[in-house]
Amino acid sequence: MSWLDNLLDSAATPAAVVAGTVASAAVITCIEDLLGKWAIALITGGGAAGMVQVLTVAARAASIAEL
Repeated sequence: MSWLDNLLDSAATPAAVVAGTVASAAVITCIEDLLGKWAIALITGGGAAGMVQVLTVAARAASIAEL
């Protein structure tokens, strides 16, 4: 069922970036500029969540390859 894992990872990766961006934007209160706030949220929160998701996908791919 590795095709199912790949399908779910394809949906989870962009969702993780969006969720990380929104969560980061929710706690950034010191920036009044709306565009600047969302840009920083995308870079920090979305980038961190995306990197964790990419590492998770890579680990899952490596574990499936060994089977």
